[in-house]
Amino acid sequence: PRFSAKDASLVVQLPGREEPLIDVDGINFSLHLERGPVDDTLVFDPMTVFDHAKVDRQITQSLLQIAEPDLVYSPNIEGVVSLRLETLRVPLSLTGDDWLDELQVEGVVSIHEAYSVNRPLIQEAIVALLSDLYRKPLHKEVQVAKDAEVPFRLIKGRLSFEGLRFGYPKIDERLQIIAEGTVGLDESLDIRFQVPRLNERKEQERGPVQCHLTGTLLEPALSAKDASLVLQLPGRSEPLIDVDGIDINSRVKRTGDRTYLSFAPILLLDRHTITRSLAKSLLRLVDPEMQYSPELEGQVSASIDALEIPLDRTDNSWINDLTVRGTITLHNASSLATTPVRRTLVKLVSDLYGKEPSEIVRVAHDDDIRFELSGGRFRFQGLEIGFPDISPALLASASGSVGLDETLDMRLEIPRLDPTKMKERGPVVCE
Repeated sequence: PRFSAKDASLVVQLPGREEPLIDVDGINFSLHLERGPVDDTLVFDPMTVFDHAKVDRQITQSLLQIAEPDLVYSPNIEGVVSLRLETLRVPLSLTGDDWLDELQVEGVVSIHEAYSVNRPLIQEAIVALLSDLYRKPLHKEVQVAKDAEVPFRLIKGRLSFEGLRFGYPKIDERLQIIAEGTVGLDESLDIRFQVPRLNERKEQERGPVQCHLTGTLLEPALSAKDASLVLQLPGRSEPLIDVDGIDINSRVKRTGDRTYLSFAPILLLDRHTITRSLAKSLLRLVDPEMQYSPELEGQVSASIDALEIPLDRTDNSWINDLTVRGTITLHNASSLATTPVRRTLVKLVSDLYGKEPSEIVRVAHDDDIRFELSGGRFRFQGLEIGFPDISPALLASASGSVGLDETLDMRLEIPRLDPTKMKERGPVVCE
């Protein structure tokens, strides 16, 4: 038998889901009954479900989330979309997983234009990373797609899609991400997408950054290979972290009313030559004076044990909830004593040892310096400062904190010349 309907409603409800996969009204469709050895099946003819329809909550809760699953949790979506079903086969009497295994849905979502005015959770994490990478402020608006056709199909409980492009015009008009993958009916994710590199030469040599989105819609995890990581702090021209060619593994986590992007441990640098840029950024955490030296020598290694970046950055107060903890190792690092703080320190040590002031300060030699950001201050310990022109064996130990406003609260311990006095009274303490 065949059946047709005009100006009708069509609802396809999936087991275990509150919202139907398809829920539309005012459409025309036709179907026939196909007899089978196990179950009979309703076979629908190809149909246009909606054509250039204005996006509303009902649409985003149904098939539009195939093309962009995160939209289901976005509080404000705007745009125009079309949906055409090429295949819809609905088993009649099977139940549960058997019914899902036999259900077939294939079609195309045409996104003529769609914007997420307030970023949903997955986009919140991606935009936070891209904004710092492109040195741009965070914006709420994300262009989900424009003039894009996204083929999809339902396979054994997973909705698959390909060819989705979405952009970030407020960051860079040329920035387009291409995504494909699957979304489980349990909201699990397996989506791969490509992010173009900023540097055209690197883009040609290495291709776009390959990213993988897993986890669930509410607890997504994001990994990337051979990627860049930039962390820009408010009020600073130089980013705190700016590295390239690293692997990243992160996940979205919630603590209280804050949402964070939490990273697995990262090796940032491995015996990297100390540059002016590094002295102004990462090394400023443990030695803020180094950035002002006209000459720099040595190498640096750095690793991050914990990095949690707040995603809801409505104002600069997010810096108080930023967590950064790790280790910096300086290898044969030295600089010139040109700043007032360095000159004062060298004069103090020179007078103590009865020597002429030294121009060279050896910052450290293969020392592990632990650091942590808390309360807007970078706290560190384990830094050793040497004065080779005064005494090769002279090493002063430093610990304390450096504020984001470059205020200092440091403790310096200088060994005494007399071994007996050193044993009885300990080092000279300067603060």
